[in-house]
Amino acid sequence: LIEQVMRFPMSRMRSTKPGEVVQALMGEIEPLGGFIGEVIATPAFQGGLLCVYIVFIFIQDPLLGFAAISLYPMQAWLIPWMQAKVVRLNKERAGNNRMLADTLAESVGQMPEIQTNDTARWHLAQVSGKLFQNTLIRMQIFRRKFTIKFLNNFLNQLTPFFFYSIGGYLVIEGELDFGAMVAVLAAY
Repeated sequence: LIEQVMRFPMSRMRSTKPGEVVQALMGEIEPLGGFIGEVIATPAFQGGLLCVYIVFIFIQDPLLGFAAISLYPMQAWLIPWMQAKVVRLNKERAGNNRMLADTLAESVGQMPEIQTNDTARWHLAQVSGKLFQNTLIRMQIFRRKFTIKFLNNFLNQLTPFFFYSIGGYLVIEGELDFGAMVAVLAAY
């Protein structure tokens, strides 16, 4: 982050207050540290469990194993595609927050002129506009995040539904062992 700041043109650096840069850097470093830890730990743990479960299901019945992984390609494509839009909106929100911080710093720095010229309402309108824009962006983020959660949960529950419906029918017809079906459902 500091490397990117060092690349700013001199004209930008002269007009930028050191406090703004420090605040922006510190505000982005904390979430980044937690994110990096989660990026390594969660996929390793969840991926390991997934591999064990899938191998167990394939050992029980290869047909059920293929059924268990049938929706994974769609999830692997759809969820990251939708998540990319959330990431873009988060970047837009961070940019809007920086502009809000600049507007607030400018208003505080010019308080004597604002009171002398009676332009407080104009400055409040600027801040209000930035806050409203931030609210709109947050609403889009929340809608997309909850849509992603809904789709992910729906797709995760679709496979067990088919296990119960189609697998149950096959058990009744005698084409599938009941014990294998129960073991696969427990593993899934």
